[in-house]
Amino acid sequence: MSGRPRRAPKRSKKYDDEVDDFSDEGSDVPLSDSDSEDRKPRKKAVAARGKKSLDSFTTDEGWSFEPPSIFYKEYGDAQPSDKIAAFDLDGTLVNTKSGATFAKDDLDWKWYNKSAPEKIQAYADEGYKIVVFTNQGTIKSAVKGKAAEKILSRIDSIMEELGVPVQVFACTMDDHYRKPERGMWDFFVSRFNGGVAPDHSKSFFVGDAAGRTADFADTDKGFADNVGIGFRTPEDEFGQADGGKKAAAKKGGGGDVVS
Repeated sequence: MSGRPRRAPKRSKKYDDEVDDFSDEGSDVPLSDSDSEDRKPRKKAVAARGKKSLDSFTTDEGWSFEPPSIFYKEYGDAQPSDKIAAFDLDGTLVNTKSGATFAKDDLDWKWYNKSAPEKIQAYADEGYKIVVFTNQGTIKSAVKGKAAEKILSRIDSIMEELGVPVQVFACTMDDHYRKPERGMWDFFVSRFNGGVAPDHSKSFFVGDAAGRTADFADTDKGFADNVGIGFRTPEDEFGQADGGKKAAAKKGGGGDVVS
């Protein structure tokens, strides 16, 4: 590692913003950012003027928000460890049950395959701390809006079924916390690992955005590279997805496939 963070790949197109909220209950607005925000065109960032700054808060469901852009929550009693088994969420731990490119509601998910929760349990039994780092840019600054409520509820549903002590960090905006930048990792290490420094040689990150020909981006691989830990794809870690994930999640409408 050179010590300089690896930046996201340059894009040659202008990019359009996604909606901040749900237009109606049945709309196909993406609940997961991993297969949407990195693929969708968006406008060049413009400095916000006159907008009210966001404050820290905690929801009734136990989610905490740290300005400017991180939701985080702990499930169970996740103990500090120098061994971190870290995972992306959508396209890595889960896919949509409906087969749609984007989750239709907070219950539209299924495990990547049956071995995924079993392997996570095995890592927890071996003393790894389980951590999820996910981009959820659909929320943007509407951190108390309907999209935020449904996305966080969907994550709750997944983690409660997993039943393993885990910490989840979700970035809502395009800033230094968003993968591939290492901001979420540094936030986790500085405040949520009991002062224990992770051993990078024993830690790893699993994600589907690896820069392969059929992938929508390489943000997950870039994140692991920036942190300085090993990187694995879901296929490396869990085997093939149930139900043909590549066709459903990567070739749907709504964005260019990034090679």
